[in-house]
Amino acid sequence: MQPIKKNGFGVTAMVIYICILLAFLLITSINIYVYYNQKENAHRSVPSENTGSEESVNEAQQIYTDYEKEMKSRTITYIYIYYEKDLNNTKIKVPLSKLIESDLLQILKDPVDQKACTGYTIISVENKKIISNPYLKCSNYVSKGYEENETNEND
Repeated sequence: MQPIKKNGFGVTAMVIYICILLAFLLITSINIYVYYNQKENAHRSVPSENTGSEESVNEAQQIYTDYEKEMKSRTITYIYIYYEKDLNNTKIKVPLSKLIESDLLQILKDPVDQKACTGYTIISVENKKIISNPYLKCSNYVSKGYEENETNEND
């Protein structure tokens, strides 16, 4: 038999190249995992109560805004899945607890003190378009227009 190395490389060289390639792949995978983990944690970072800096206030405000956007979209999903009546000329109040019970949303916590937030979304139809208005109340934030004694709970 003639050696395979005449115009190429042998099995030993191929194993070494594969090991090097796998090492680079492993390092890259770990770096990607760490990068996305840090990015997610930074997005949901909790501003400290003791620092009254403008940056931490802006971070908390952004989280409240994100919560309201999430409530808005998840409530529309809830209506499509669970509401069987005609929506015309009605206003429907969907409490935050219904979205959580339906596994459409996780418990929303105040970014400052980690206490659970409450809220509701009012759904109405205007010109055949569903309008969703979320109202959120957390320990350190209350949406404009939030009414404490809102009793019209339809689902």
